[in-house]
This record gives sequence, C-alpha cells and structure tokens, in this order.
Amino acid sequence: MKPLILIVDDTPRNLQLLGGILSEQGYEISFAQSGASALNILQNISPDLILLDVMMPEMDGYELCEKILKDKRNEAIPVLFLTAKVESEDVLRGFDAGGVDYITKPFQAKELLARIHTQIELKKSKDILRNFHDRVSDELEKARAIQESIIKVDNIDNSKFKIHNYYKPADEIGGDFIFTHWSESGKRLDLFFGDVSGHGIGSAMVGAMSVLAFKNAVNKYESPAESLHFINESLMPLIKDFHISCVYFSFFPTEKKIFYSYGGHPSIYIVKGNELIELAGVGSLLLFPQIKSFTNYEAIQEDIDGVLMFSDGMYEFYDENKRLVDQDSFLKIVTDLLPVKDGSNFLNSIAENTLESSNQKIQDDMSMLFLEIL
Repeated sequence: MKPLILIVDDTPRNLQLLGGILSEQGYEISFAQSGASALNILQNISPDLILLDVMMPEMDGYELCEKILKDKRNEAIPVLFLTAKVESEDVLRGFDAGGVDYITKPFQAKELLARIHTQIELKKSKDILRNFHDRVSDELEKARAIQESIIKVDNIDNSKFKIHNYYKPADEIGGDFIFTHWSESGKRLDLFFGDVSGHGIGSAMVGAMSVLAFKNAVNKYESPAESLHFINESLMPLIKDFHISCVYFSFFPTEKKIFYSYGGHPSIYIVKGNELIELAGVGSLLLFPQIKSFTNYEAIQEDIDGVLMFSDGMYEFYDENKRLVDQDSFLKIVTDLLPVKDGSNFLNSIAENTLESSNQKIQDDMSMLFLEIL
C-alpha cells in the first residue's frame, strides 16, 4: 500500500507543486486548504505523514498541529512544517507544538523527499513496535487469566476447615501455583502448592501444565508420593529448562490425618497456639531427570490451629541494609503474629511485614496458603 500524505496549505500553487513532486514518487496525496478543512478530512483518513504550512489565515500551523495531535487517533502521525521562518524560536515553537521536522521555503525537491522518506520509515518502525507491544499486551492478558486460574482456592463449605491464600507476583505474570481438590466423598482435601523456576509467561504456562497434571493425578492415586511421581513423569517429556518445587498435601478432616510429600519445596508448618512446628521430610525437585525421589509422610494432628505453606519468595530478598533475608527471619515474622485469630488477616499481616522488610521490593513471586482448622 502506498504511503498517504496530507498536504495542508492555503496556497493552491503550493498544493499543486507539492502534489506533483510527491505523486511522481508514488505517494498517495490528500489536500486541505485550511485548518478546519484538514480537521474534517482527518475524521475519515489516517495519513502516514502531514505536510503543514505554518502561515495560514484563521488557524496557523502551530495551532492546527496541536489540535491534530490532541486527538488520540492522530498522535502517531508525523507532522512536518513548511515554513519561510528559520529563526530558532520559530523552529522551537514548531517542535513544542508536536512537529517532528521542518522544511524551509523555497524548498529543494531532494531535501523534501529525503526528509519525508525518513519520517515515513520511522513511522513504519514505530507502527511495527506498537503492534508488537499490543500483541504482547494481549498475550500477557491471556497469560494473566491462566495465572489466575491456577491460583485457585475453592470456597469449600466445610465446618471443619477453611482455606486462605495470598499471592503477589514479582512481574506481571508469576510462576507460583496453588490448587485445591475436595473429594466427591467429602472425606479428603488435596492441596497442590508449588513454584516454577523464574517468572513470566513461560513460568505461568508451566504452572498451568502442572495443575492439569495434578487434576489427572488426584483421582488416580491414593498417596501424595505416587501423585508427584505421576506429575513429574507427565511433564518431563514436555518441559525443558524449568524445574518445579512443590508440595502435595492431603488432609482428612474427620481423622485429623495429614498425608504429604515434598518435591524440593520449603517445609510445611503446623500452627498450634504460639508455636510453629515443622513437618519433616525431603523430596526431589520436579523436572530433574537424574533425581526422582518422592516419599510419603503421615501425621495425626490434634488441637491445631492450622497448616501454613509458603514459597521461597517470602524470604529470599534483600532487606534495607542489602542483607539477604533467610528463612529463619521469615519464620520469626510469622511467629511474632501468633496466635492466629483470623486466617486471612494472618496471611496479610505476614505479607505486610515481609514487604516492609524488603522496602516493598519484590524479588520473586510471593505466595502463601493457610489451612485453618476450625
């Protein structure tokens, strides 16, 4: 498609001269003899460039340029001024009005064409970048929707427990995931909590694939270790250059039984009054071909307030003195907020204290889950 140039000049001879030169070079041309006429024409066309005479009656070129570029539809159109004035303050006024360049009268055809060609090529490049940015923004929006779907905590109506979660990504899209499944029999709650290496769209996609694998595993296997093995084997042929730390946690409310398996993730903690009690265990990261070790652990927990899980983004950051905060420092923040009176407020308070320690600078995705035992 030929580039379209709008020429705005109140002198017919100038329109004829400019139109002839540009038409010979293969440009499409549109004409306006006044500011008002130019504004009307711009309601129907979007030129690739505007050649604008400065000296016109009723509305000069500077005023017209400002009005043209104030309209969001026109803000990307380059405006070249045609002027007999070459004083520095006139040139600066043209740039202040939004012009990108100026051509002095009487003009040389070669200079005119060179400047026009430069600005049109620049506009093409900016249009390509703008379209790319729009596509990326659209893809980010889709990825964000996927991310929201994998930070999914169902509102399960149960008199014996309540689930609370907190999530704050380091970038627009994160790599952490939290997913729950309440068995049809109403006897078992399964939680899949994890962290994909890195963050961004790639990590979000891996997180989504992990949740799909969990949904396939949850009705096939009784034990968390078997489920983690299945998830790992399902993802291994599909995913490269990522690894996943996670925990598969099953809770049987009637028996107060906890059944879990680690996949290279930070420990789960039992909350009991003013105490944090670590649930021991080890397990390998997912997507490490050389190491595939998952073990079941079981515990009966009476008279507890809840179970806390968190990602390493909650404590792997630098404080205001540029010291790396460790897990012990984070656990002290948690302990200082015990006992738990409300699960949601508990997680929000942990997050507020952690962010205060990091000067509100997030260096990794931050996620927590608290299973409140009623």
